[in-house]
Amino acid sequence: GVHDLFQKYHALIDSPTRKLSEEERVLRSALKKGKILLVREFSKKKNFLSIRNLYESDARHWLLVLKPILMMNPQRVSAYFPPEPGLFDIGIIDEASQMPFSHSLGTLQRVKRIMIAGDDQQMEPSSFFKVQMEHDCSVFHQAKFHLENCQLTHHYRSEHKQLIEFSNRYFYDNQLRCISNANLSRTTCIRHHLIQFGVYDKGVNKKEAVEISNFLLNRFYKDEKIGVVAFSEQQLECIRNHAFSNLGTKLLELEDEDRLIFKTLDQVQGDEFDLLVISFGYAKNSTGQFDMRFGPINQSGGGKRLNVLFSRARKELHFFSSISLNDFQASKNESVIILKKWFAFLQENLEENEEKKEVFLFSIMKQARNAEDFTHLVHMYHNRGWRINTQSCLGGTGS
Repeated sequence: GVHDLFQKYHALIDSPTRKLSEEERVLRSALKKGKILLVREFSKKKNFLSIRNLYESDARHWLLVLKPILMMNPQRVSAYFPPEPGLFDIGIIDEASQMPFSHSLGTLQRVKRIMIAGDDQQMEPSSFFKVQMEHDCSVFHQAKFHLENCQLTHHYRSEHKQLIEFSNRYFYDNQLRCISNANLSRTTCIRHHLIQFGVYDKGVNKKEAVEISNFLLNRFYKDEKIGVVAFSEQQLECIRNHAFSNLGTKLLELEDEDRLIFKTLDQVQGDEFDLLVISFGYAKNSTGQFDMRFGPINQSGGGKRLNVLFSRARKELHFFSSISLNDFQASKNESVIILKKWFAFLQENLEENEEKKEVFLFSIMKQARNAEDFTHLVHMYHNRGWRINTQSCLGGTGS
């Protein structure tokens, strides 16, 4: 391990030169020089050497054991480290569907192995508010065609399968598996709050914003993380202003503690919330006309934005709208069609159909790819309140 290597370096420094091979003598000299350089840098208060300069010096041997794991964006990798192939043993690029391939080249060039983690059903590098370089696809797109693929099928964020059901059905071909929390009810994890007489005027739906701010008043008795997401910046600002009128400085305290977070549709990828509150905002205007202009949803990739949004909740999702499925007109826009499916999903029969919260150990073994995966699944079932039946049951249906 890294600690053993650190001890080995110290032992090498203290070893007599006559007992070392030529290769060990060269390394010993480099280690001594690197240690002296780092001690000198640690004592400074200004005029520090750059990380790049340190990695180009003999201090590199110590840096790689003192800081074996580095987390940074790809631009900093290119700026801070020398362009040396194999500088790092492995590189991991997360949220790769949002990273342009050109931005990842500096990382790819400096690692011996690479792991690309992403989801092609989530948002791509370009967005409604930012212009991306022409012909620059994501690094995930490239990896999917040129590297070995491994599909991850277990979904751990949502604590009830109903919370991931929509995305699973329309984006992942029902391949995702979710271990529901035995203590959560299907009838309470998703709620559609239909606001009567809400009007969309000058980019906002004030009645919907008021209803959401009133709803939030009764939700802060629990130690839970609440996310409020709106389809537009104007609607989000309107909600926050009304919430501030109700909560005052308490709202600022909740924001500082990350217990209450306000975000727009395009900002929510990568987030997760115990309680997710969504404001659709769009509605009929004062003359009763519903224009079906949904901003970024109408653009290319709008369906992926919806997939991201509807899969952020851990325990509850509350959807506020002033329209229902019947208000939609026919449309050929794929994203609008997905949006209509969401409204149809909200209307589905959500009566309690309680599944048996018991799983056979043999069933978990069949789900697992290896021993480590098996141990993790057992842990998840246990933490979410399931009874694990250890009886031998080759024919058991389990979960």
